[in-house]
Amino acid sequence: MNKITFTKMKADSTFIQAENPEHIYVSKDNVLFYLVESNKGPIQIHNGRGKIIAVLPRHVVHADYMLTVQQVKPDRWMLLHYDEEKETNVICVFSCEGEVR
Repeated sequence: MNKITFTKMKADSTFIQAENPEHIYVSKDNVLFYLVESNKGPIQIHNGRGKIIAVLPRHVVHADYMLTVQQVKPDRWMLLHYDEEKETNVICVFSCEGEVR
């Protein structure tokens, strides 16, 4: 049997008021961040205080297709998502501006 460790984390009040709290992720440094969807532009990644820290590539049109997103460097993110057109999971690395690398 594998050992599972849980870490207690504290979210501030602005995080609780997030627009879309069902899309919450945890960074490597145990920092919470969440996604905000808008029909006016790409999906945004916000930190716990509501500041935009990155945007997803434009080919990701719905957060429900995302399996995970993780910051791998200060200016690089890794995204695993379901591609409906290809009917498979796809992984990509992108910049904070949403440019696929």
